[in-house]
Amino acid sequence: MRTSALDTFRICLGTVMLGHFAYLTQGWTLAWEWLSQTGFHVPSTLLPGMPVAPLLPEALVPWFGVLFFASLLAWTLGFHLRWTSLLALFLVAYVTWADILTHYSINRIFIISLTIMTFAAWDRSSSWPLRVLQIFLVTMYFVAGWSKAVHGDWLTSPITLWTQLQIYYMNSWSAQLVQELPIAFWKVIQWGVVAFELSAPVLFFNRKFLPAAFVLGIALHLGIGWLMQDVISFGLAMLCFYPLFIKPGPQTKHL
Repeated sequence: MRTSALDTFRICLGTVMLGHFAYLTQGWTLAWEWLSQTGFHVPSTLLPGMPVAPLLPEALVPWFGVLFFASLLAWTLGFHLRWTSLLALFLVAYVTWADILTHYSINRIFIISLTIMTFAAWDRSSSWPLRVLQIFLVTMYFVAGWSKAVHGDWLTSPITLWTQLQIYYMNSWSAQLVQELPIAFWKVIQWGVVAFELSAPVLFFNRKFLPAAFVLGIALHLGIGWLMQDVISFGLAMLCFYPLFIKPGPQTKHL
């Protein structure tokens, strides 16, 4: 079951990465602005202590794109995993640090997941990569909930979520719903989000609560993808972790 679960995770996350980077660069047509001197980049001298990768010559950008998507596709399909995982990890890390100020949290999810999966490709007899990925997901949820509850105003202000849906991430659906639904509705939703994230360790690691964890988590990420512009990839990437929690069959319980 370990291999099957990790294979499912790999196929799911690889598909999300392919779609995410294709959309982000509009089919690689915007890659020159991202990876070469053609676009605007904050000088590295203004980013002390932050790793910044060297930019590519313009002539190499399309060839880099071929290698980038080919490596992700090969990894997703399971070809020569020991080497394609290493290559995919290196290239995803490069495009992240080539423009350090514009990469998103989802890039960190990709890099950490690829790192764990690279070790898994070289050590297929161990079950620890599965456990680490499970802990990684639950930690992301718990830290997000803790930050909202302790360092944010999600528990003290009834309009935090309502306000966020009206700024950068607003789409046509959220623009309509924030006008039609009462503040009390959004207050309940934002408290529910914090409650789910803080209770993630119990929900995901207790078999009795796992169905509820799946229902609540799927609802959360579908809601984010529906009401917030251009963040559907984040939710899909998070949902790729869910098959890792499915109980193994009798023939593989020893794993």
